[in-house]
Amino acid sequence: MIRMLGQVLLLLCSVLLAAAPPPALPAVRVAAPEGMDATVQVGELVLREAYRRIGYEMQLEKLPGLRSLAVVDAGKYDAELGRIAGMEQQYSNLRVVPTSPLSLTVAALTLKPEIVVRDWEDLRGWRLAAQRGVKVVEARTAGMDVSFATTPDAMVRMLLAGRVDVVLGSPISMPAVLAGMRQRGELAADTRLLVQEFYSIPVYHYVHTRNTHLIVPLEQALLAMRKDGFIDRALRQVTAQQVDNALGKHKP
Repeated sequence: MIRMLGQVLLLLCSVLLAAAPPPALPAVRVAAPEGMDATVQVGELVLREAYRRIGYEMQLEKLPGLRSLAVVDAGKYDAELGRIAGMEQQYSNLRVVPTSPLSLTVAALTLKPEIVVRDWEDLRGWRLAAQRGVKVVEARTAGMDVSFATTPDAMVRMLLAGRVDVVLGSPISMPAVLAGMRQRGELAADTRLLVQEFYSIPVYHYVHTRNTHLIVPLEQALLAMRKDGFIDRALRQVTAQQVDNALGKHKP
């Protein structure tokens, strides 16, 4: 009887364990700069998967650009989604993951075929539109004739109105912007915009100094994801999703 009771209890415990949800993964709170949605979406997909592979759940919160860095440096968040190299020189509590999860690419959009952009200096002498808050663009165009806008749509409207000659934008988000404007009738179907990608720089993930133990496993995960094609697939997925959303094809 005792043996039978033990077997019943063992069976009951097994059933309860099988029915129980898996334990929650430890959370990592990550801050990201707002206003760069396409790049942030790629970074979010990539790093969420990287953290999952090393046994963590990433929780993302978008904040104003400089604040995003400051709160991580102050230890209020565990990591910053992605910035160009060298942030640790200004923010002493940041530590970089050496393998880049994505790149920040800049493209020049123009209606004028005579404008050929191969580097930043080719922009000098033309009227430019750039998105406010993209620090690398702000720095590289310092001293040039630049008008800043808050959204990519606003920049393209400035181009169509003849107020600027070149729009500087992301090749991830621009296809969606143009598709949406064509659908709304703001951009004629036969209007030809020349798109020239001319600059690309690696973006790195930064962790607060208390989380340096995450650097090596994150680097290993990112290297594996680059090798198995996850990062390239994430880039294509976000670009396609942006176009679908712009055309109202998004499915909740």
